[in-house]
Amino acid sequence: MTQMKSAKKKPLAEQLLLLDKISRAISEADEIEPLLGKSLSCLMDNAVASAGAAYLMQNGAWQLRVSAGFSCDEISEISQLGARMNHCLNRLSESKDCVFLKPGKRHPRYCPGFPKDRRGNHWWIGVAVKSHGGPIGVLSLIGRRNEGPTPVTLEVLPILTGFIGAALEKAMLYEEALRKNRALKLYNEIARIISSSTDMGLVPNKCLMLLIKYLRIKGGVVFLRDERRGRLKMIAHQRTPRQMLQVIKEVRYFPYKASPLLTGRTAVIVDFTSTYPFLKKLASSYKFEVFISIPLRSKNKIVGLIDLAGLHKVNLGEIDVQLLDAIGNQLGIALDNAQTLSLVTGAEEKYRSIYESSSDILFTTNRTGTITSANPSFQETMGLREKELIGRKLSSFAARGYGKLVRDILRQSLTKRISSARELLLTARKGNRVISLRLGPSRNSAGEVVGVQGEGHDITNRHESETQYRLVFENSPVGIFQFDQNGVINACNASLSKILGTNMKGLIGFNLLASLANKKMLDAVRQALAGRLGHFEGNYVSITGGKAVTVKVDVAPVMIEKGRYLGGIGIMEDITERQRAEDALFETHQKYKKTVSSISDYLWSASIQNGKWKQEFITPVAKKITGYSLSDFLADPMLLLRMVHPDDKAIVMEKFKAMMKGSAVVYEHRITRKNGGLRWIRDSAMPTVDSSGAVVRVDGIVSDITERKQAEIDAEELRERLLQSEKLAFLGTMAAGVAHEINNPLSVITGMLQELVSKTQPDDRMYMKYLRLRKVADRIGRIVDGLLHFSHQNSVHFVPTDLHLVIDESLSMVREKNAFENIELVKRYADDIPKINVERDQISQVIINLVTNALDAMPDGGRLTISTGYKREKKTISISISDTGVGIGPEAKRKLFTPFYTTKEVGQGTGLGLAISYGIIQSHQGTLEVESELNKGSTFTINLPRGIHSAQKDGMLSFAGGRP
Repeated sequence: MTQMKSAKKKPLAEQLLLLDKISRAISEADEIEPLLGKSLSCLMDNAVASAGAAYLMQNGAWQLRVSAGFSCDEISEISQLGARMNHCLNRLSESKDCVFLKPGKRHPRYCPGFPKDRRGNHWWIGVAVKSHGGPIGVLSLIGRRNEGPTPVTLEVLPILTGFIGAALEKAMLYEEALRKNRALKLYNEIARIISSSTDMGLVPNKCLMLLIKYLRIKGGVVFLRDERRGRLKMIAHQRTPRQMLQVIKEVRYFPYKASPLLTGRTAVIVDFTSTYPFLKKLASSYKFEVFISIPLRSKNKIVGLIDLAGLHKVNLGEIDVQLLDAIGNQLGIALDNAQTLSLVTGAEEKYRSIYESSSDILFTTNRTGTITSANPSFQETMGLREKELIGRKLSSFAARGYGKLVRDILRQSLTKRISSARELLLTARKGNRVISLRLGPSRNSAGEVVGVQGEGHDITNRHESETQYRLVFENSPVGIFQFDQNGVINACNASLSKILGTNMKGLIGFNLLASLANKKMLDAVRQALAGRLGHFEGNYVSITGGKAVTVKVDVAPVMIEKGRYLGGIGIMEDITERQRAEDALFETHQKYKKTVSSISDYLWSASIQNGKWKQEFITPVAKKITGYSLSDFLADPMLLLRMVHPDDKAIVMEKFKAMMKGSAVVYEHRITRKNGGLRWIRDSAMPTVDSSGAVVRVDGIVSDITERKQAEIDAEELRERLLQSEKLAFLGTMAAGVAHEINNPLSVITGMLQELVSKTQPDDRMYMKYLRLRKVADRIGRIVDGLLHFSHQNSVHFVPTDLHLVIDESLSMVREKNAFENIELVKRYADDIPKINVERDQISQVIINLVTNALDAMPDGGRLTISTGYKREKKTISISISDTGVGIGPEAKRKLFTPFYTTKEVGQGTGLGLAISYGIIQSHQGTLEVESELNKGSTFTINLPRGIHSAQKDGMLSFAGGRP
């Protein structure tokens, strides 16, 4: 460092020119910032400096007030003045001359306004600004290496800073005066706002806005303190980010170091490390540089806080802090008073609301008994308007004989100053009203009795009810009695004495607890005294009268306030005759139940209200027929219709519509039982109509006709089989004759055609005609063979046979004639199939016929499944042949085993294959069954008894006359 203690003297004119320039700049500015700015600008021009800064001592610390030529980051760096920097600035201000540092020299750490990045290639000048009271500021200039201040500048700088110091002292006094004036205006404006309104939402918001403008700060909030909950509740905010409002709407307060909640003074926080984490987090999130917290005081306690936050540091003097304290006190008192006023106003409004909306009679009088106020309930009771009541004496409304009583009660309330309750009869516009009144003295704020206040209820209806109750009590046909908490009867009516065969004198004073011998009735009385309902029904022998009677007794507790029971009240009814009638009815009902349960049909009843069907009654037999219980029918009113088989619903709905028009209907249909089984039922329904002709009730009886229907079906099947048997017998006889008559000439024709074919050359035009004729003859031959098979008595041989072997051989023969293209063959043979006595060739013929038909039904391919099974309990062996072909329709299925019936094209089949197969299986005492559905395939099942012809010798077997 090189300290310039002196410089080479220059001409006086040059020094005077610089002093004149500074003087003019100083004289043009009255405020601190303009004065420092112009002074700094002149010095920078004269010293050829590239940047400069001015620091002032305020509130005991150095602060950067003006800077020029620095970047934002450099301004932030030279503004950070710690304790060591302040110490260095103090030492610099004590120097009489300026300090000049050349570039590249080792610089001490106390160079204010000299960023670290510029210290290697810049020079620095620092000079203290002094006044009569001592150093008040420091000016610093920096410049590039190749430029620098002249010796004249270095020599004249101490003189110039003296001029600047004097002007700066004057400007600081002027600024202080302006600040005090602004503070006074702010205080007066806030006082005016507080005095002009008590609105707790308007006042704090307006005051907060004025403080933000005065302090030139970002925004703020006002909190009220809730000691009970330990929280600060926000009541006002201005210019506060929305996200922050969600966080600070209601927060717990934590007293931190220098918190106004502890000190009672305004706190200005620029170092957030000593605050609690919540405030530190807010400062970090929203880039706050300063936080000001102002306590709101009232009656020596802190009632809330004003919290302000800024993005830049603010310079607050002691006057500012005192001003904020005073504003906090004034606003705290105002908010506290506003809260108190709100509570008082709320209480008055609540009292007024209660007074106006109360169902009780409320009024006041003055000392003379004149009504001064009357609530709407009193007006409604008396049938008069408020102005018709106020000004009249209360005694003027008393009915005859009650005037003196009203005046005495008023006098007692005024003189003895006690409250009294009476039932008074007052005359209203529409007649007398019984009023239960409580009158008491009315006092002013000094405690003096100024009149009477009354509160009461209109008990006219209750009074009438008590009269009616007395009439009912005394004239009721049932016995009524009252007893106290000890079980002693204290009141009863004449009907009770009549039921028990005694007099009322013998009942009054009777101790139920001590004298009742009937344990069940005694328990009923004890339950009533315990606060519960008691009941007894049965035979009872009167103790006082000795009369035996069947009674029903209901006993209830009589409760007074706070859950205490005064006793009980009981009702006794003589049910002797009713009991006899119920016994007779029960006996009749039992007979009816036996009758109903003995029949196989079930009865049902249903009501119809507003178009809705409700099942009311159904006998238990319904479960046996339908599988559904009574609860099922009650839960689903339309279950009767839902059970109907889908194929029968159209018929049932037609009958149901006729029934809903009032016609009795009888119809038979199938139902689906709960377990999925089918039943036939006969339902007879009889509707009941009202006066308008609408059906309101239906009664019905349902019979299970499943066995009858099955018998009818079996009979029909038997009839068809007999008819078919007759047809087959006739066809068999005819076929035998026709076959013999055709077969002989057919042999001659076939032989001649064979000879013609062999003698004709293939290229001869007659050759193809002879071949076609031979094919026709062959077809006629096949038909004749079928007729012979159908009618001829063949020689059969029943031998033990392995059916699996027969099936495999038959499949081999079919393969020779038919291609199994696109056909999947599946065999499912049972392992336990025993040998069976059958005619091997005939069974093979049946299997070939069934397999051939199955293949024909699958022209586009499919799956052929052959399975066997053995039912030991029935000793029956089954063979099933299933295909996935086109299936068989219901009409074709009915004619399936009729001779000469075929669904194939002409020339493709004779129509005898299934008829012959059916006859063969029937001759083996078995059955041939078919299950089929269109487009889903068919299954033919052969059932053969294992013991067929086991003891029969080989012989002749004819099946032409058998039934299919």
